[in-house]
Amino acid sequence: MLISDVMNTDYRTVARSESLKTAVGVMLRADVEAVIITDEDDPSGIVTRRKALIASFKTDDPLSEIPLAGFSSGFPTSVGPDSTVLFAIGRLVSAELEVLPVVDGLDLVGVVTRQDMLDEYTNLRNEAFDTLERRSDWESTTFDHP
Repeated sequence: MLISDVMNTDYRTVARSESLKTAVGVMLRADVEAVIITDEDDPSGIVTRRKALIASFKTDDPLSEIPLAGFSSGFPTSVGPDSTVLFAIGRLVSAELEVLPVVDGLDLVGVVTRQDMLDEYTNLRNEAFDTLERRSDWESTTFDHP
């Protein structure tokens, strides 16, 4: 299973000139784990719910006073659309992330979350067990020949 099969191409963006309050508002309204920070419409970073919570805790400032400009540029790690889900899970676990940007060359083409991959893994696992069960039923069927 490839990342291109599970990634979300409808990701949310917020301009780097905005505040963390704007980013958190977008995440809450869209029910997403992260937003992409943009600089003049070019992807330049990512803010996750976890990073927002950490920034709020560390600064003890209202979200409206925490600028997105203070968040690091770039992506800590990413995967390509042709990467396998297993490879991406390894990246998520080793980097302790919930969301991975999906990059094709220099272009951001989507995002994939830990939950996306868990859901897909569960679906594949269930399909595999169903197939094994059907095979077992078929093999145990006796045919009477005249």
